[in-house]
Amino acid sequence: MNRSLLALLILFVLIISQSFGEEADAPAFQQRIDDTSTLRLYFSPELSNPRIGQGAFKPEVARLFVDDLFVGNAIVNLHSHLPMLKFGKGLHTIRVELNDQKFQSTVTFLGRGSTQILFVDFDAPPAASKN
Repeated sequence: MNRSLLALLILFVLIISQSFGEEADAPAFQQRIDDTSTLRLYFSPELSNPRIGQGAFKPEVARLFVDDLFVGNAIVNLHSHLPMLKFGKGLHTIRVELNDQKFQSTVTFLGRGSTQILFVDFDAPPAASKN
């Protein structure tokens, strides 16, 4: 029994040492990082700053859609915590809904770890320009 345990231990050590020596996964991991972009959403100061003089904080929650798919909610008036999303390289349509207001824009993401900014302007015309 001791011989079989010793053989299994040696086999386990050989497999683990080979997996640490492999570098095949490194380029694939680097490629995934290079193909993403970060999108930072900025809202107007009237929405993003809590109103002074209010006794209690009331969050303003916006619904976020990417290519007509709901991806989550974002609190837009939480000071210095702006919503951020990660995207793959390419063209995407971003829609933000807050109460009865809607904003939509088409953005081309550059990839390669870039950070892009989108100012959410609910007063913009329905067909927002491409960035």
